[in-house]
Amino acid sequence: MVTRIDSLPMKCGLIDPRYNSGFELGMTGSEVIYAQSGKFVICNITTGFGEIAADTEAPLAGWIDLEAQTCHATNGVTKGLCIDDLNAKFILPLSYDNATWTQNWAESLTNETADLCVRTYVQMVNATTSSEDDIVMLTGKACTSTSSNDGFVIVKLYAARALNGMDD
Repeated sequence: MVTRIDSLPMKCGLIDPRYNSGFELGMTGSEVIYAQSGKFVICNITTGFGEIAADTEAPLAGWIDLEAQTCHATNGVTKGLCIDDLNAKFILPLSYDNATWTQNWAESLTNETADLCVRTYVQMVNATTSSEDDIVMLTGKACTSTSSNDGFVIVKLYAARALNGMDD
């Protein structure tokens, strides 16, 4: 169990390995998984293969447990465990620049929903607006300035929006 998350060098990842249930997911051909980028994925509705989630993509299928790589060129050849456990907790950087993303971390955001945003190939928490409601913010650390990029948020999948919980 993590006790001092603010002292960890890790900025993206599964932080409690006890909650790692999921399903095998084949990735879209040539999909790029960047190191320390965040690995929340969607299932492409046309092909059924996984893709790293970008801005405004929902519902999330889960977190793909694969190393940084360019996936095989053929759809489905590269496979990994897609963690869709609703108790799993992940750490992501907080997007805060006081221009587009104006909401810094505050305790009042605990248990509020948020969206992912992607900045320079890095999935981050967008605490400013929530239109997709992909994730739930559990706790975090505020950025020390609008240019520091040192804030983070602990999140989990939002049950009402997770792929395995979709009603619509």
